[in-house]
Amino acid sequence: MKLALKLFILILALFLLGTYVIAKIREARIEARYPPIGQTVTVNGKNVQAYVTGSGPDLVMIHGSSGNMRDLILALEDTLAPHFRLIIFDRPGLGYSDRLSADGDKFIDQAMILRDAAKQFGADKPIVLGHSLGGIISMAWATQAPDDLTALALISPVVMPFDTPTSTYYKMNKDPIIGPFVNHFIGAFHYEVAIQNGLDEVFTPNPPPAGYREGMGVELVLRPKTIQSNARQRNQIHEQIRALEAQYDRVTVPIEILHGALDTTVSPKIHAEGLKNRLKDVNVTIWPDQGHMPHHFKQADILDAVQRLQSRITLKQKN
Repeated sequence: MKLALKLFILILALFLLGTYVIAKIREARIEARYPPIGQTVTVNGKNVQAYVTGSGPDLVMIHGSSGNMRDLILALEDTLAPHFRLIIFDRPGLGYSDRLSADGDKFIDQAMILRDAAKQFGADKPIVLGHSLGGIISMAWATQAPDDLTALALISPVVMPFDTPTSTYYKMNKDPIIGPFVNHFIGAFHYEVAIQNGLDEVFTPNPPPAGYREGMGVELVLRPKTIQSNARQRNQIHEQIRALEAQYDRVTVPIEILHGALDTTVSPKIHAEGLKNRLKDVNVTIWPDQGHMPHHFKQADILDAVQRLQSRITLKQKN
């Protein structure tokens, strides 16, 4: 073996080792800065992180892709907790909830473990609120266990089949060598401009609220293990949504959908209007001035929607 090749291999090995070490150091710092909040429950040997607050009827809340429970806490706790008992989860593989599978946590499996975790808090038939990808987890709950919830509140939800191709970045995570390297490289060398650009993109046309990055703990998403879990869940989105949509006739609960007309992440026409055309008991609110994160700006409207659902539930229970 020529000296130049040996030197190249040595430099490459040192680079890979250095990337791994830096990523682990940054991960430890992130977790020290943003430790778990709430409490941990164990379901079938897996830890599920939950934040429980407020009083009143049970409202389970499920966050979206590339997120954690802190997003919903930051946006909606103050508005909803005086009226409902909130059970806000980290989805499997994100935040501080364990992943269920190295290949990607299927939406039905996520829904059922969160359903079982909610039962540990005595929430046998809650209203379920899901944002973005949390919307399809909520629909999976409603299709697989229709007697274990009373209504759905869906904000900017992914709920219908769509044609947008999965990005190359997510597909790369399937590779057993390239995937871990990419995840650790991002974990080691993520930079400020990329983080801010990501926030600006998801919040458009509004700026991110003051203090959002710190309050949400954005860096928790940049841990290598979380990057992998998020990417591998996203890789399966098309096939799983098609399979679930075929089961939507099982959904028997009323649904409120709230969506921004300017959402460039999740199309309101495909998802909000599509679900309304697919099922009978669906009420849709479209805000003309909102994008993908309306729960940070339209809290009063969201409270009204959830209270409409609760009024229907209460009336049904009396009859």
